[in-house]
Amino acid sequence: MPLERKRVETLQEIAKKLAEQLKSAMQEPSRICKETLNPGSFPEGSPQRIAQKCLWHYYKYYDDYDMIIFPILYCTEAGETDTVEIIRISPD
Repeated sequence: MPLERKRVETLQEIAKKLAEQLKSAMQEPSRICKETLNPGSFPEGSPQRIAQKCLWHYYKYYDDYDMIIFPILYCTEAGETDTVEIIRISPD
């Protein structure tokens, strides 16, 4: 067996094992996201439902957005498009 073909087969085997590990690791977080973000738990027209619908849309179509944005930004100095700041607001 040529060396190049053996390398490809080895990489395919590693990728398959990694995919299996990621699938099992992502099942619970995926379930939680779908349950939390899927619109329906708040009254129609409420600010919570509007925010939930918006987040659900971006969660559901993340792959589509990523397929478009990633190739454009790859190997550029643009970096991330927006700075993300985490702000915690106490209910008290």
